[in-house]
Amino acid sequence: MTESNKTARGLGLFFLLAGTAMAYLSIYSPIMEALRGESYVSYSEKAVCIAPVSILLGLYLIVVGDKAFSFQLSPRIKIVLIILAAAIVLIVAFGSLFAMKYILMKFGYY
Repeated sequence: MTESNKTARGLGLFFLLAGTAMAYLSIYSPIMEALRGESYVSYSEKAVCIAPVSILLGLYLIVVGDKAFSFQLSPRIKIVLIILAAAIVLIVAFGSLFAMKYILMKFGYY
């Protein structure tokens, strides 16, 4: 395994662990507080959006390694892939935020 491959996979592990920690603190914990019937539940909307994206990026880097961003494709296909990746990131980020708000609303918060 090359040094750049180790670096990419290490960075992927960092993103995975950071995303998991954010997901625990900003998604799991507030939902558990709501289930316990706490009078007030708070969460960070930014962390709710960033956590799943960080987890996906971490998994991607761990699986692909240093070849993660070195595509040997035409510029037109690269643009399409970038737009597709951006769309996936937006869908995951705002989907998790919508789901979090929906879940807390069903428990009677907000």
